[in-house]
Amino acid sequence: MFGKLPPNPRSQYLEVRADHLGTPATAKADIVRWVLGLPGAG
Repeated sequence: MFGKLPPNPRSQYLEVRADHLGTPATAKADIVRWVLGLPGAG
């Protein structure tokens, strides 16, 4: 499915070393840094 979509230069792949419940807390700083780096953010 995703192979059919055009690439988005703003997307970022992040691999998180955590279980299902721990992923949000583990990835929080990386996600905030990515969002604030998007054009028009912060």
